[in-house]
Amino acid sequence: MTTTSPATPTSSHTSFLRKTVLGGLAAITLTGAVGFGATAFASGGDGTGPTGARAEKICTNITAIDDWLNSRITEVQHRIDYFTTMRGKAEAAGKTNLVARIDAAIARLNDRLPRLQDRLAKVDGWAATHCTTTGGTTTTSPAPDTTVASLGG
Repeated sequence: MTTTSPATPTSSHTSFLRKTVLGGLAAITLTGAVGFGATAFASGGDGTGPTGARAEKICTNITAIDDWLNSRITEVQHRIDYFTTMRGKAEAAGKTNLVARIDAAIARLNDRLPRLQDRLAKVDGWAATHCTTTGGTTTTSPAPDTTVASLGG
């Protein structure tokens, strides 16, 4: 005679537990994401980048940031030129596997170059609207006054 233990879960019971646990985890994750977004929104700013002490640090170092991005762009362009030269030599020597690897490297660099240029433009655009330069010192611009009184209400 075979008996089943009442403590042994059935497949429907296991499925129900799985759905309950996964649903609970999804609810916790969603609540956390909403809470994080609300905190980020409540922290102020115009939604176009860093604010407060971080913005001030960026404005103070904007020249160094621009120099670094420009040096990266120059380095990537030099690497593209170098790999293009090496590709010609490898192709002349009949090394098809090497040519394919060099082509892949050139493709990665050609993908990276516009991203760096876009980042430089984005940083410069942000700095133009958020940083002021007076007497060789760059500081953050004051945030616009968005209180009810300033809006005429």
